[in-house]
Amino acid sequence: MQMAKPNEKLADTLRALKRLQGKYNGVIESGDITEAQRVILVEEGFLRPVMNRVVLVCQSAR
Repeated sequence: MQMAKPNEKLADTLRALKRLQGKYNGVIESGDITEAQRVILVEEGFLRPVMNRVVLVCQSAR
């Protein structure tokens, strides 16, 4: 099985984020996305941790 390229992982993760953005007005529970997705989105500046198990969608990436 071939590993996904980093840009493909980011694209898949951003699609997951798009599906969730309207769910709670920009607040996403960690359980709504995988740990790997959360890490990618935080590292890329799309999410910001605000509480245990809760992340906030950022207005813009870095």
